[in-house]
Amino acid sequence: MKIYKKVIACILTLMMFFAQMPVNVFAANQKNNIPLDIVLVLDVSGSMEDPITSTDTTKRITILKDSINQFIESFAENNSKQSDEKYQSRISIIKFAGDKSDKVGNDTYTENRYRYNYTQIMNDFFTATNDNKAKLEDVVNSISPAGATRSDFAMELALKQINQSKNDESRKDAKRIVFL
Repeated sequence: MKIYKKVIACILTLMMFFAQMPVNVFAANQKNNIPLDIVLVLDVSGSMEDPITSTDTTKRITILKDSINQFIESFAENNSKQSDEKYQSRISIIKFAGDKSDKVGNDTYTENRYRYNYTQIMNDFFTATNDNKAKLEDVVNSISPAGATRSDFAMELALKQINQSKNDESRKDAKRIVFL
């Protein structure tokens, strides 16, 4: 079991490292004016409070928040260059940890004297621009790790968001992406 946990920790570390590398996901979409509806599914379980490695004491949650805020920054910059709103991209944020909540927010619950995060949509689809990106960044910065790792609940909520996007006539040309 220890090897399994170490492999998972290594994979997570690599994923977080690569998430910080600048990636331009907009090039093809800008050229063809294809908007994106992106659902970010974020791990906010208690293990995100752990350091990356025994030698790098940076917490996983810090790297996650920094990476997601850089992602929002890039989207806001690109959306601000696009004058036609129907071609701007949108972001939805879902957190996963413990029990599922159908409310939008950043709620927690207490069980056996411990505090846990709900798995829930933190923010419905939002078009971030240079003028309003702070609203979405505030949502990300409000995350505090606590709880289990119910990614299955998060994927149910992600599907709900994707279906909402599909049913939105104004977003019929959007490409839908889920990042877990």
